[in-house]
Amino acid sequence: MAGTLKRMIKLDQIRVGPLGESGMMSTTLTSILYIVPDSAVFVVEEMPQTILGVEETDYPDIIVPGGQRTAMLEFATRDMGNAAFIAAFGGTASGTPVWLADRAESVITRSVEGLSATYNDSKIRIDIPKANISGAAQLRFSKLESGMIAFSCKVLLPDSDGEVPWKRVIV
Repeated sequence: MAGTLKRMIKLDQIRVGPLGESGMMSTTLTSILYIVPDSAVFVVEEMPQTILGVEETDYPDIIVPGGQRTAMLEFATRDMGNAAFIAAFGGTASGTPVWLADRAESVITRSVEGLSATYNDSKIRIDIPKANISGAAQLRFSKLESGMIAFSCKVLLPDSDGEVPWKRVIV
C-alpha cells in the first residue's frame, strides 16, 4: 500500500470569525496571534458504543453504535488584546485599552479555521463552519510565566444542509 507524504506538523495559524452566510464557512476570519507552542490539537472522539455480552464468553456478542461523535479544536494564546478576549469570552471593547465582560454569560458561536505549517510543499487546513467556543483564562502576574487564554472550540452541526460539520483540506 503506497502512502502519501502529507503530514500535519506544527501550527501556522488559527483564525476565528462570525458564522458565514446561509450557515456556510465564514470568509471573514481574523487571526488569533501568539499561540502557545504545542497547545493546538484537533480531536475527533470515538463514536460511542454499547457493548452487549453473553455469559458463555468474555468477548462481545453485539456492539451497537450510538450517541453522538464529538470533535473539537483546542489551543491557547498569550495574546491579551481585545480581539482575543472577545473571541474567547464575548463582551465588547471600549477603546483600545478596555475590554468589557458581558453582564450575562452568552453562548459564543463562530467559524474556526486551523492551518498547519508547510511540510513537503503542503499544508493541512481544518475548517469548522460552526463551533461553540468556551474560553478559560490564567492571567498570571509572574516574572517567569505569562498569562494565557485557552480556547475549546466544539464542532456543531452547521445551519446549512450543504455544509459539513468539519473538513480537512490539503492546501
